[in-house]
Amino acid sequence: MEFKQYLISLNLSNQTLNTHMKNMGIGMPLNDFKEDTLMSFIKDERFTLSKQKALISTASKYRRWKVLPNDALLIELRKLNDTLITGQRKRTDAMVVPDIQELQNKWICITSKRDGWNILSCFFIDF
Repeated sequence: MEFKQYLISLNLSNQTLNTHMKNMGIGMPLNDFKEDTLMSFIKDERFTLSKQKALISTASKYRRWKVLPNDALLIELRKLNDTLITGQRKRTDAMVVPDIQELQNKWICITSKRDGWNILSCFFIDF
């Protein structure tokens, strides 16, 4: 069975399948028995954390298909997930949500009747 057929057998979406196949063309040392070589390639500074996560996911699926050691990849995937979630929480917490009263004061709504329908048009005005 080809690797692509293996991915199809996992019932992955077309987008996910395409991402894995694109990641396969990057030149990862997937068949190296030592996961350290693969990890040092993935952890290269040219890859963002999200890209590293995608590469690890592809490498993990490939190594599972080839029945090669996979534990270090899964541990690193968990670490990356935690890092990405923590970063997202920090960005979300830093967002400033305006007070509802402040927002209500900046909306202008106009009602009109057209063809027997009541039409409500609202505009947000930011001074």
